[in-house]
Amino acid sequence: MAVLLAALAGGALQSWKRPPVYEAVADVAIGHAQPLPAPQVIVMEKGPSDEKVASSAALRGLVHQGEVARVVRERLGERLAGVSAVGLLEMIDSDFVTYRGRPLSDLIRITARASTPQDAADLATIWAEEYVASVNRMQRLEAGGGLNALQTELAAALQAGEQNQRRLEAFLAKDDSAALRRELRANESATETLWKVRGNAPDAASAPAAIAELEAENRALGARIEAADNALRLLTAERDAAYSLVRSLRDEIARLKVDVAAAAPRVHLASAALAPAAPVSRSPRSAAIIAGLAALPTAALLAWFAHAMGVRPLIASVRLRRRR
Repeated sequence: MAVLLAALAGGALQSWKRPPVYEAVADVAIGHAQPLPAPQVIVMEKGPSDEKVASSAALRGLVHQGEVARVVRERLGERLAGVSAVGLLEMIDSDFVTYRGRPLSDLIRITARASTPQDAADLATIWAEEYVASVNRMQRLEAGGGLNALQTELAAALQAGEQNQRRLEAFLAKDDSAALRRELRANESATETLWKVRGNAPDAASAPAAIAELEAENRALGARIEAADNALRLLTAERDAAYSLVRSLRDEIARLKVDVAAAAPRVHLASAALAPAAPVSRSPRSAAIIAGLAALPTAALLAWFAHAMGVRPLIASVRLRRRR
């Protein structure tokens, strides 16, 4: 019983030590320009048009922009210092605020996750602000000026994408992680062999030192391989983010060229994020359960002590009196 109580208390303590995750939301509203009146034609639609569906879906997709992540990273300064722009992308989610199962709406909810309430609120608000600024730059109602601005942004994005691609190719050209992995496998095989023959070999006394040396070298090789993998992942993500922006800009330019700028949606910040009062990863119910489990050993100890001292529970005393 004591072992079970200790295990429950240990599990509760480990669960409690996990850092909580807080979520904060900021809302972005999509505004649509009024179309030209056509009183002679009346169209009854059961749902949103294909054009609006495509436009709204594209706007939601643009929430996850590499350029937005870069600007947000700059604005955060020392906040979330250990998180890169790519890491910030993973802390952001978005969805439409819908009603009665409608697939789309004119309100996009941006959700940010962080380890503190204020970081979550600031990240959601700053991301929403930069998203609004980015989309409004790309979707100006003035077709000529907007197209020129987009062409300039596209040229800069292409240059950034090419630079990132060259950096990735240069890294791959000198990447020796494959050779490191082969060396690591060879060392692991040699280590395993030494462990098997260490008691039978003529120079068995030197086997432990050789094994220790190989294991130390294996740890160093593993660290180098992990560093190379992380660098490759980061360079690939930066390249992909740049080309994602290029694709978004090209799509926007194509849209402007077919002169649909008059019906292009614009967005604005509808609601800034507030700091959440409680984490989403630990509910009050789970906190109560954890506290109860953690208190079990204490309760068991008190019960044992009371029994040893001859103290009877109140219910037991009442029953004894009734029997007499």
